[in-house]
Amino acid sequence: MAEVKPKILIVEDEDNTRHALAKLLIREGFVVECVSNGCEALNYLSRQPVNLIVTDIKMPRMDGITFLRELNKNFPKSNV
Repeated sequence: MAEVKPKILIVEDEDNTRHALAKLLIREGFVVECVSNGCEALNYLSRQPVNLIVTDIKMPRMDGITFLRELNKNFPKSNV
């Protein structure tokens, strides 16, 4: 039986930071998806579940705190 790897969603507006973190987590055996802001993250999460979210706090359009509030409101079972 194939091992199911945990999926992590990275929400980070800085390209270099997002790519470096993704590379590190992929090397550790995780499945990683990346988006550049909270709006994209909410859109992604409406279609795909993840096991863990790593988010930046200071982002344009929607900061990390607002994203987490919206996540909790739209996905109450997400344990935020």
